Amino acid sequence: MKLSLAASLFILAGMASAQKPSVTKPNLELRLTPGKVLNGVPVEFTFELVNVTDHDVYVPKPKVDCVSSLDGYIWLQLDFTPTRFSGYGIGFGCAEGRVGLPAILYRAKEWHLLHPGEAVKQTLRQQELHYDDKGAGAYEFWAEYHPPAINSQEQDTLKEAGIDFPREDLKTKRFAYKKR
Repeated sequence: MKLSLAASLFILAGMASAQKPSVTKPNLELRLTPGKVLNGVPVEFTFELVNVTDHDVYVPKPKVDCVSSLDGYIWLQLDFTPTRFSGYGIGFGCAEGRVGLPAILYRAKEWHLLHPGEAVKQTLRQQELHYDDKGAGAYEFWAEYHPPAINSQEQDTLKEAGIDFPREDLKTKRFAYKKR
């Protein structure tokens, strides 16, 4: 009786672990590096997507501060808390899309091949990032990465061709600044 109970528990434990969704480790890491600080706020940022695996990863060059389902995108986020409320600010938006996309393997030929530890890197100035730093207060910056939209059939095609590609949304740590 004890043996069959132990065997049953072993089988149930195996079934339970088999039903859990597999958790994959991201193949890329998003890094944000603030540049020169002027009047308490950075005037540029460097964005990096770094291959953190032990194998090659193909990565399209992401758009920065412009939504792109084709190439993926990085968005600089800003939480601003004014020292004193002085009216409303303005925002910025951008989106890119295409109709009739080329086949995924053709698109992948244009992607950057990142060997382990290599990165796709872009440095942009404040004017290109469209954020306002005119008010006194607390500024908190971070970046988010959203990979290209690749449907399940395209993912299978890439996997069969031995091509690893970005799949996960990523975020950086936050950087806080005060402007007086």
